This record gives sequence, C-alpha cells and structure tokens, in this order.
Amino acid sequence: MQLDIQELEEVSKTLYVRALKLLPRDIKAGFAELQARETELLELQAALDAHKQDVSVLEREAAERQMAVEMREQKLAEAEAQLASSNDDNGRLEEELRAKVTRLQSEIESRQERQEELARELEQREQWIAQHEEDLATYADELKDTFAERDAEWWAKQLGSQPVALG
Repeated sequence: MQLDIQELEEVSKTLYVRALKLLPRDIKAGFAELQARETELLELQAALDAHKQDVSVLEREAAERQMAVEMREQKLAEAEAQLASSNDDNGRLEEELRAKVTRLQSEIESRQERQEELARELEQREQWIAQHEEDLATYADELKDTFAERDAEWWAKQLGSQPVALG
C-alpha cells in the first residue's frame, strides 16, 4: 500500500482544523474565564484612569486654592498695614486675621492629606492590577502548555505512537 503524501497532508490539515473547532469544554471555559479577566482588567484600568483624572482635578483645585490663599495672605498683609495705622482696632482685627490664616492652613493641610490618601489608593490599585496581569499571564502560559500537550497527544494518536516525518 502506497501513501499519497499530498492526500495525507490534506487529511491531516482537515483533521487539525476540525480538532481546533471542537475544543473541549474546559478549554472553552478557560477562554471564557480569560475573556472575563481581560474585561475586569479593562474595567479596572478605566477606574484607574478615572482616579488619575480625579487626582489631577484635585491637584488643579489645590493649586487654585493655593493661589487664592496667597492672594488672601497678600490682602491680609495689606490689611495689617492699615490696621497698624489705626491704633483703636489694631488688636481685634489682628486676631481675626490670624484666625483666617489658621483656618486656611488647616484647609490646605486637610486637602493635602486627601491627596496623599488618593495617591496611596492609586498605588494600591496599581499593585492590584499588576498582580492580576501576572495571574493572567500565568494562566495564558498554562493554557498554551495544555494546548501543546493535547496537540502532541492527538498527533500521536493519529499517526501511531511515534510521529512519522513527512517529506
């Protein structure tokens, strides 16, 4: 019996394509889980981008407020000069100005603490995303290995215990 190499190649191609189309349930489930993880990663990336935008908005607001504070401090300095010239109201107005400065400083500190908190939260989320990226990469490698093993087993079954070299 003579084997037609071309016909053997065509039959092998056909069987290989069919095998790829008829994937086992666990492989299909693996693909579905991989898709779900990728979707989750995209959602997390969107959330991370939103947090980055929030941080930049907060930073802009903090800069604007800092400018406002500086302008207020400048006005306070001018007011202090005017108060110094009028001895009657000097003590009372000076205490009011100090209270305003203290309040503004506490507001700045509060906002700075919020920025630091957001930065920590952003870092934690970035670490979480990095961990999930590693998990996905590991899972993809496991799937590749599984496919390679199944492919080798299939060819061994199709061609006998030892693959026949073509050509």
